[in-house]
Amino acid sequence: MRYPVGKPRDVNKVTIALGMLAGGNVVIAADTQIGIPEYLNARGNKVAWASRSSEGEQDAAMAITGAGNTHCVDHLKNEFTGAFTTDWDAVSNTKNFKEYAAGHLNEFYRKHVKSFALYGADRPEVDLIIGYADRFTYSLWSSERNLLNEHQRYATAGVGAMWANAELGRIYSSSWHPTSPNTAMLLAAYVVFQVKEHVDGCGKDTDVVCINNRTHTWLTRQQVVNIEDLLKSSRIEETFMWRIFSDEKDASTRWPISREIRKIRSSIAKILSSRK
Repeated sequence: MRYPVGKPRDVNKVTIALGMLAGGNVVIAADTQIGIPEYLNARGNKVAWASRSSEGEQDAAMAITGAGNTHCVDHLKNEFTGAFTTDWDAVSNTKNFKEYAAGHLNEFYRKHVKSFALYGADRPEVDLIIGYADRFTYSLWSSERNLLNEHQRYATAGVGAMWANAELGRIYSSSWHPTSPNTAMLLAAYVVFQVKEHVDGCGKDTDVVCINNRTHTWLTRQQVVNIEDLLKSSRIEETFMWRIFSDEKDASTRWPISREIRKIRSSIAKILSSRK
């Protein structure tokens, strides 16, 4: 037989997805790898978003990603983003959206998951990460089965969640927190990059979307590729470690850290200014 025995219908988006609250911004990010272990390795779109504006100002915006059965994730993404057009009153502010999300998730599990209860581990499962912002507030939720949980810092899903939690824990344990949309998106892209480097099954491109009370923005896949190439070539972490631990007298002058940081910051600024 040419291909190993498997269940193509069970294609899973089980790699890495995350959400972050950062200085009034909600960032949603995910890699694009999907597949069945030892059978299929493909690329897909995991992050979806929607917004609605009136009188030239954004009324609300939402971004959503998830891990689990690909058909379930895609169905829920379409339902949630479609509500901004078909059921605006239900998602027009944070209170209404939270009620809509919790109710819709319960209904989805009642219709499409509980009926497969006898399938045990083979029944379809999905974990969502949802960011939402209206004109006054912003929120981050994750789902575990039909339970909707609110987060004050970050949320992760997928096989790379453990590594991502470790990276995000280090970031949020410091006294410095990102405040601008660009900084928040760069940090999200960095965490996903680290997961893709270290966790088997995570990979391909990275999608990053940022929403807040006023607008929404994103990094293009090419921008993220350029940032990842810069991180790989700069070896900044190795430089720091060598500078800190070296007992050589000229350790501080042979490879000046400050000059390297300025070069990297300049390169990142050029990447962010491009939309190619």
